[in-house]
Amino acid sequence: MASFLLLLKALIIGFVVAIPVGALAAYAVQLSLSGRWPRGFAAGLGGALADTLIAGGTFYGLALLLDWLRHHGDSLQIVGGVFLIVFGAAMVIRKPRQLKAKELSLADLSFGTGMRDLLTGFSLTIFNPATVMAFVGIFAGFGLFGPEAIGELDELWASTLVTLGVFSGAAGWWLLLTAGTGSVRHYLPEKIIAWVSRALGLVVIGFGVGA
Repeated sequence: MASFLLLLKALIIGFVVAIPVGALAAYAVQLSLSGRWPRGFAAGLGGALADTLIAGGTFYGLALLLDWLRHHGDSLQIVGGVFLIVFGAAMVIRKPRQLKAKELSLADLSFGTGMRDLLTGFSLTIFNPATVMAFVGIFAGFGLFGPEAIGELDELWASTLVTLGVFSGAAGWWLLLTAGTGSVRHYLPEKIIAWVSRALGLVVIGFGVGA
């Protein structure tokens, strides 16, 4: 029962932390609107991997993470901000695909393209110090800090459950977002999709300027 509760908490945490609209969400939605939702999902998986890495660090090394963030947070924000500005500009310039273009399926997703999008999603998430703070807050809310939070569970087993739960929860959100967006794209005029695509790029630039 303790294992199930820990897994459930970790799954909810992964899902909730992935929901807020950010640069990765804008990129994934843009890809999905252009008929490439599997690529958007691959980018989301990259973000889920970053979330899982940060969650593990928060769960077992909160003091170390906060100390590192305190000393390097400004530099990380500058690097991440420049990255987001350049990335957002590329999204604005990129011409949306025509609605009549063949939709990409999971079977059509090449390894190289999938890895590139996965690394993009990972970078968009890991360069954001706010992600660390989000995990700190939600872990505190669920009472999941350090070994005392796992009770009688084996530490390795508890770590596995947290890792699996956070990744599954985050991946579930990205699948829901990208597949859902891809399914409604045919109901939107091409001109609307083009404007939304550019607006999403401007959103990413805004996050970069804010950083």
